Amino acid sequence: MKRSMRRKPRPIKGWIAAASFVIVTVVVFASWRTQSASPTNTVAGAGDYVAAYYPAVTEEPVMSGEFTSPCIDAPYDGQYADDNLQVYIRRFEQSGITYFVADVQTKSPSQLRAALSGETMATVSQLAERSGAIFAINADDYGVHKYGTIIRNGQLLRTHDTTRNMLIVDKNGNFSVRVERSTEDPVALGNELVQANTWQTFEFGPELIRNGQAVEFSPEFDLISTAPTRREPRTAIGQIAPLHYVVIVADGRQSGYSKGMT
Repeated sequence: MKRSMRRKPRPIKGWIAAASFVIVTVVVFASWRTQSASPTNTVAGAGDYVAAYYPAVTEEPVMSGEFTSPCIDAPYDGQYADDNLQVYIRRFEQSGITYFVADVQTKSPSQLRAALSGETMATVSQLAERSGAIFAINADDYGVHKYGTIIRNGQLLRTHDTTRNMLIVDKNGNFSVRVERSTEDPVALGNELVQANTWQTFEFGPELIRNGQAVEFSPEFDLISTAPTRREPRTAIGQIAPLHYVVIVADGRQSGYSKGMT
């Protein structure tokens, strides 16, 4: 039986799909606390995407006020809350697919960080523990290819042409997606993003929703198969409001547990 995921209608400003395989970058959310603590509950499905609490950054938050209610209803399979970070996770099973929806709210864009594996491949859990994350998901696979304009935690690492969609996380933590890449100058783009104090860029895709509306896949996007019969593990991240994000992680390729999403 399909269960409702929303307490009240909230427009999602944008969604973008991430890579669906073991990667060398993860997106992590850290808390402002500097002393050890434990989340109310943690959940790790076969996607292996959520980590326990570890000490994290110590900068002052840039936003004040209370968090809003999560976009998913209880009961929750995992949750964490302190003064600067709130995470709620719920597991769903539908039509042979097991997937997890997470509502994440932070007080500062610097809490949305990228963790890098270095010279060797690493799992999401390994990178999460190493970086001190409370919640972590897979991101792009920039370390195993040469393409794209890559900014990690405010630092420009590479400029190269690509047909991928670029998720831009600006200095305020707001999302935008760059789809048309055929005519861009990667070096000029990198300089432009650095001058704008861009916090992160991720090269993956495709873009799914823009300003609350489903978008058609660009014919130039050829990173992954978007055929309706191709089922894979999938990860997607979207923004609901300033510093308020929603994540979906779908497991796949596991007969009897989850066949994956198209």
